[in-house]
Amino acid sequence: MKIEFPSSIYEPLFFFKWFYRREILEKYKDWFYDDKDYENEFYEPRINPSQVANREEGFIKFLDSNNDFEERTLTIADSLLKFISVQANRAIFFINQNVTANIDKREPLLRFYLSELKEIEENANPILEETPELLFSVINIQNYLNKRYLKGQLRKQPTLFKDSNDRIVFELLSYLSGFNDKQEKILTDSDYERLMLWIGEYLRNDIIPNDILKIPKLKGIDNQLLMKSFHVLWKQTKNTKNTRMRMAHFLHSVFDQLKNYEVSVVNSKMSYPISHNRPFLPLELMK
Repeated sequence: MKIEFPSSIYEPLFFFKWFYRREILEKYKDWFYDDKDYENEFYEPRINPSQVANREEGFIKFLDSNNDFEERTLTIADSLLKFISVQANRAIFFINQNVTANIDKREPLLRFYLSELKEIEENANPILEETPELLFSVINIQNYLNKRYLKGQLRKQPTLFKDSNDRIVFELLSYLSGFNDKQEKILTDSDYERLMLWIGEYLRNDIIPNDILKIPKLKGIDNQLLMKSFHVLWKQTKNTKNTRMRMAHFLHSVFDQLKNYEVSVVNSKMSYPISHNRPFLPLELMK
């Protein structure tokens, strides 16, 4: 879907002021279900057009062009969560830039952004009650600002995930669906969806994919940041099956940019610190 009013360094929360309105949300649903003949001002052809659209149960089925045209199912809730989380990461990126450039005015600037988020939430309250995926990203930005800068109280997130591992994966790795420091897309949407599918299969069923089209090199993400991300994921999800070496094997099997490393090298390097903090990363990766 085309974004008419994207966020920018001048207005980091502009997207949310525009999108969190019922009429725009309905436009997004029309784009997602792809089941109407007319085109609106936000029309943008889907990369994978829907084959089946079920508005009543909230899902589409499509043929995945990056996975031998296998039929896939995607819910409106999952689509919205990913779409909004990318915009939340962009907002955080711009806020961080403004805070760094105005260090002497840091606290009032942050208080201003928190007040804007509160106003967005209050104005969109009926929509947020019906669509908790939208509330999730508002709270995510608030919690980020409070945790990183203001040491304020953190809000509890609405329950959106099947289990704790799904929540951890989203919190740690959703940045891969967004943009790097140069505002380049780190992964295509289809590659990100494949990655999330494989991670889910690995954590739930201990399945490491074989004979696959590996995830191509991530834009703006070096090997150490990639390995560190999965080391933190391993620490937060480890059990008797999900060992550190097993996670290293998963990484080696899935990411093309690690092909020149032996699995043992991936295992040994996973815990190395990243060279520098990046404003689009979750706080857990910058510790």
